[in-house]
Amino acid sequence: MRKILIIFCTLLMLALSALPVCAASSVSASLSVSDKTVNAGDKITITVSAKVDSCGSGGIEISYNSSVFELSSGDWVVKGAMMTDFSKTSKDGVFAFDSATKISGKVFKFVLKVKSNAPVGKSTVTVKFKADSKSVSKSTTITVA
Repeated sequence: MRKILIIFCTLLMLALSALPVCAASSVSASLSVSDKTVNAGDKITITVSAKVDSCGSGGIEISYNSSVFELSSGDWVVKGAMMTDFSKTSKDGVFAFDSATKISGKVFKFVLKVKSNAPVGKSTVTVKFKADSKSVSKSTTITVA
């Protein structure tokens, strides 16, 4: 049994050493919003674009005032990812490539619905985009009329 465990651990270490290890040296992100002035019941689409010189994996976190908005959907649109996942409940997700990859363009889009009883005024939506060990946060202000 001990010999099998040693062989298993050795194979596991070899497999893990073959995984790409990289650290994004530069990460930037931007948000585009379908409409910055909305009414109760409206839906808005926010698209996240990013520039990363090289990364193996990353993630996203979305935050907003839950008395104003509810998350209708969220979808990864990053090209070439071998794995993507997003949770509407926790408002976060991850992606992974099979090797270090350059990102330039749209990576994620999500739809927020303005609640029927949303208070009139300005509300901030913030997105934190992560690439390997680096992250950048971007915010946009939406006005409920």
